[in-house]
Amino acid sequence: VDGDEVVVSPGVYSEATTISITKAIKVISSVPRATLINRNSANTTAVQVNNPEAILDGVTISNINKVALIVNAGCVTNCYFYKNVPGTNTDALNGVFQVKGGSIVDSLFVGNSQKCQNFSYCKGLINITAGLVDRCVITNNTYGSSDGYSEYNKRGYVNLTSSEAIIRNSLIADNTAKRIPVLMSVGGSVENCTIVNNSVVQNGSYASTPAAVRAGANSIFVNTIISGNKVHGAVSELAVADTSA
Repeated sequence: VDGDEVVVSPGVYSEATTISITKAIKVISSVPRATLINRNSANTTAVQVNNPEAILDGVTISNINKVALIVNAGCVTNCYFYKNVPGTNTDALNGVFQVKGGSIVDSLFVGNSQKCQNFSYCKGLINITAGLVDRCVITNNTYGSSDGYSEYNKRGYVNLTSSEAIIRNSLIADNTAKRIPVLMSVGGSVENCTIVNNSVVQNGSYASTPAAVRAGANSIFVNTIISGNKVHGAVSELAVADTSA
């Protein structure tokens, strides 16, 4: 019922179908991050948040082999996303974590990976088409597979794809991407962030992004630190007004 608060006890919850929050409710773990949504076999998205007044608070999502989270509306807060890896190259083409509206705040992304071999339109790990990622830590994630296409022109590991996409007050550090930039902004806003010590590694003889961070002509970067990022071992920080972005 709209307005209710659902308190979930600590434990492991292996659901065979998508957990979809469609009501204006708050779903909260009674012990922060001790409620684990953990699944490695079901062929569905793990969690969707679909109501503007919905809140998902304090859960851990781990070991998902497809899309781990889609936020169409509402707020996901104080959550932990750990070791989510698509099972095949086509399981999460639009992102392992997709923000299409609403927000993800005060959350930690660590040890996750993307896998999109032979698909030039794969959208990276965290794909923000609209909405907000705020006060999050994105660290020690990897890119499991890459391909021979010019995919670095089309997406980043963290991907902002419109003027309605915002990442704010967040740390992006110590991630490893193959060929693609660690962050790609096509018209989005990057505000008060720290993007440091990330690496882009080679995949065979295929070309890689010219810089670890790429910004389209209509992107906005405000009070953001970009330092110590490398492409093939050489410092290569930022391509601004990148016409191919």
